[in-house]
Amino acid sequence: MIKKIILQSKIGFTIYKILIFLRRFLNKKKKIKLNLISDYEIIGKKKHQTFTGYYDVNFISHDEKSMVYQRKTESNNVNVEIILYDFKTDKKHKILDKTKAWSWQLGSRLQWIDNNTIFYNSVNNKNILEGIILNLKTKQKRKIPYPLFSISKNNKMALILNFKILEQQRKGYGYNYNQKNKNKNEILVYDLINNKIIKKYNLKEINSDLSDDEFYFNHLSWSPNHSSFLVYVVRTQPRKTILYYFKNLYEFKKIDLIMQISHHEWISNTKIIFYGNINDKKQFYIFDFSNMKYKKIKHEYSLLDGHLNSVNKKNFIVDTYPDKYHNRHLYIYNIIEDKIQKLGEFFSCMDFKNDKKCDLHPTYSTKQRYILFDTSHNGYRQVVLVRNLKK
Repeated sequence: MIKKIILQSKIGFTIYKILIFLRRFLNKKKKIKLNLISDYEIIGKKKHQTFTGYYDVNFISHDEKSMVYQRKTESNNVNVEIILYDFKTDKKHKILDKTKAWSWQLGSRLQWIDNNTIFYNSVNNKNILEGIILNLKTKQKRKIPYPLFSISKNNKMALILNFKILEQQRKGYGYNYNQKNKNKNEILVYDLINNKIIKKYNLKEINSDLSDDEFYFNHLSWSPNHSSFLVYVVRTQPRKTILYYFKNLYEFKKIDLIMQISHHEWISNTKIIFYGNINDKKQFYIFDFSNMKYKKIKHEYSLLDGHLNSVNKKNFIVDTYPDKYHNRHLYIYNIIEDKIQKLGEFFSCMDFKNDKKCDLHPTYSTKQRYILFDTSHNGYRQVVLVRNLKK
């Protein structure tokens, strides 16, 4: 019976792929269609899976001279390589390290700390998760005894969740390795300066009605002023996401107005823009935690879910999920002028699905001279580096 269901599923998926191909062929759809993008580079070769990771961290250095990314070779299913791409030298793509602590959605949480230092999660020789801060000049590694999810903008504080529980509950996001707080479904606030845990929150403290068997933590993120953070408390089946706002580390509040949230970006120290559900209406909103008020984003794009990233909190780059042609679209949205511009559309390979899906996950560089996003239009993961975006 199970074999029959699997066979029927495979046949159905094959028919779906054929129908998408015919639809694209009849409508003369290209794998890539660009609007405002003229100067770009596609990084990654066949038989490699080249990708950045989630959209909430910096993959391009603050001085915009280098970028980092991850690469999985066909011959290695355990590690990904941590790669440095120096824009200024001939030795452009340099392998810095390898790590077992990675997933298709979050990567290794690879990111820049400053112009000479990067962070990524790793696994030690006892197969226990840890964090690595690598100085690119001295080659010295500083080891953090926990894997980190979110680092504050001033690099002084970090947020930790249980990555193994995350992977068990939402495949493709966490890591299937133990960590120091083994089997504990909790959030830790870590002091990076003094190397110690300063606060712990377990699920029962946050909401005694929720079960550890059903709910887990995801998408922790610091406010721009480093004093507050957000936490998603999620149930996979049936899907439910509860948003909690932690003010000054010690006060937390369930945001009852927001019935569902999928992605967000901070606009200020107390405001976010997000896609979610308020009063049974799904779209993009702006929410202010200081007064618990919200407003709708009013244009046709606002009804589509997507990942948002911004540096100046004025221009937001945002993607979409696949349309009827299996294209993902990329936009720039100006929140002040309420103006949206389309950058392009990119074929999303249908073989990348479920826990292996390849979202665009677009990010700006610090000075907005570059945009990065992942793509699967050639049938394998690659990174698109956009330079000199047209104004």
